[in-house]
Amino acid sequence: MAIFRYKPLNHYDFENTMTMKADEFYVKRLRSADSIIIIYQLLMLILILLNYTRIAHHTAFITLHLGAVLFLLLMPRWPANKGTTLMRFWSPLLVVPLNFSELHFLVHTLRPNDMDTLLIKIDQALLGVHPTIWLEKITFPLLTEYSQIVYSTFYFLPLILAFLLYRNRRYEEFDFF
Repeated sequence: MAIFRYKPLNHYDFENTMTMKADEFYVKRLRSADSIIIIYQLLMLILILLNYTRIAHHTAFITLHLGAVLFLLLMPRWPANKGTTLMRFWSPLLVVPLNFSELHFLVHTLRPNDMDTLLIKIDQALLGVHPTIWLEKITFPLLTEYSQIVYSTFYFLPLILAFLLYRNRRYEEFDFF
């Protein structure tokens, strides 16, 4: 399919991307992120179709995945304006959290046995100790607070970087972000 073929900008055109408008950058082609999300949607759709008798509300999941694929495939054909351009650039912020939320309903339905015991055994085989019990020896309130702050930045820092790349018209870097 020609729409999946990624056409990178010529290396010498980098300066041109700095003056290019956002809606000119993705005319009639999918972003790399769109292609990856479409592949994920199709894989999940196959998984749901293979196990539909075990999945409650399977029709809703099938409809949502087909809708997401159709939405992402049709986006390059929309007329370019500020709204559609924003939607094209930032659509993963809508789709990825929905996919993550969906896993809550599918994981235990498709794999009812927890893997916790196996993972604990692997931890102990690799490290020789139970890591959580070993780490309890060095915990104190300031370290806990610091760790929580660092952990919470894992969500916001990528969004800040994406915003800065978009604002500075670094669309090719934004695409691979």
